[in-house]
Amino acid sequence: MGFTAVALVIAGLAWLISRDSIYALAVLVVATPCPLILATPIAIMSGVDAAARRGVIVKSGATIEQLSQVEVAIFDKTGTLTMGSPQLISVQKWTPPATGSASEAASGYTAEQLLQLAAAIEQFSPHVLARAVVDAARARHLPFALAQDIHETPGKGTSGMATLPGAAASTGVTMSAAEAMGPAANTVNAPGSVAIGNRTFMRSLGIPLPADLLSERERLTSEGLIASFLAINGQVCGLLIFADAPRPELARLAPTLRAAGIHTLVLLTGDGPVVAEQVGKLVGVDRIVSRCLPEDKVRVIEEYERQGQHTLMVGDGVNDAPALASATVGLAMGAQGLTAASTAADAVLLSSDLLQAPEVVRLGRQVVRVAQVGIWIGIGLSVLAMLIAAIGWLPPTVGAFLQEGIDAVVILNALRAGRITRLGV
Repeated sequence: MGFTAVALVIAGLAWLISRDSIYALAVLVVATPCPLILATPIAIMSGVDAAARRGVIVKSGATIEQLSQVEVAIFDKTGTLTMGSPQLISVQKWTPPATGSASEAASGYTAEQLLQLAAAIEQFSPHVLARAVVDAARARHLPFALAQDIHETPGKGTSGMATLPGAAASTGVTMSAAEAMGPAANTVNAPGSVAIGNRTFMRSLGIPLPADLLSERERLTSEGLIASFLAINGQVCGLLIFADAPRPELARLAPTLRAAGIHTLVLLTGDGPVVAEQVGKLVGVDRIVSRCLPEDKVRVIEEYERQGQHTLMVGDGVNDAPALASATVGLAMGAQGLTAASTAADAVLLSSDLLQAPEVVRLGRQVVRVAQVGIWIGIGLSVLAMLIAAIGWLPPTVGAFLQEGIDAVVILNALRAGRITRLGV
């Protein structure tokens, strides 16, 4: 509207002063609004193409514009700041100190049998820790237990019914009948409920967590390991212990992000504060939120959004999907396959290189800058041409060709966004 008003004013003044309608016509011919119409969409689509050719799938042009505005970068830990492929290094059995049926239930399984039961219910979960359990069972050539009634609570754990191979054929064996057959039949040959997860998940199932087992888990996490509780028939039987190495590029992540214009870095993780601090120091983040459930991640993002700060959320798993959808821009690490995270995110990194995150932010800023330059160049040339036409130095026929030339300059400038040799450069 503003440009139209300026063009009409210049054309009107040219007519009034010269008393010649040709002057006004020449002004209107060169008064092209095309820089406003063409510069931004062409630059954005060129930027989307440049990103795709370098392994970053940007799902919409709006995402490119939003990338130019982000100020806060928020990262999940497991699978994002770490390698994303933790390995199960140990199944630590735990037997209650008290004697009786509870201790018999815990001691009735070998470590391999516990792994078989765990793998049986984890084989249906896309979570990285679940995949580690399944991979460990396969590496040991263990036959999976028979599983049914699987239920997963994202960010907390998985439960279900499982029976070891070779168990009694009847799944209707009652506990009282099994007990009559002896402890070994009760714990191994009868179908039972299996639960794997964190302390919140265990408590939600009403499974008691002994103080000494909680202390052991804290000791393990303080060493940078990941430990999940394993319970059978409502009784904790041990810990599944995982190790996940941090990505080698973490030391360069924070400086690169700050150079790209990000002023705040946040780490969100479901792990305890000790592990979170270890990884946070490697990255150099400004804020760490530990013991973070999926809904907690959303609340942290909404906190920054309410303050008027645009957020970039980087994650890789199903637990990150709500946060990726809530952020200004959700960026999924999609190298390990299509997940709910890739579906919920606005952009997907097809490589495992985390340093692509600051590069795609730079790309967004560069594309918007190219579009703005094109707009101002086009509008400036158009206004200059209108002034020249207003004084009679530019006939309408020449003005028509000049108007097309201005449009061509704007288009060629916008296409520069697709010729970026390196993301953001």
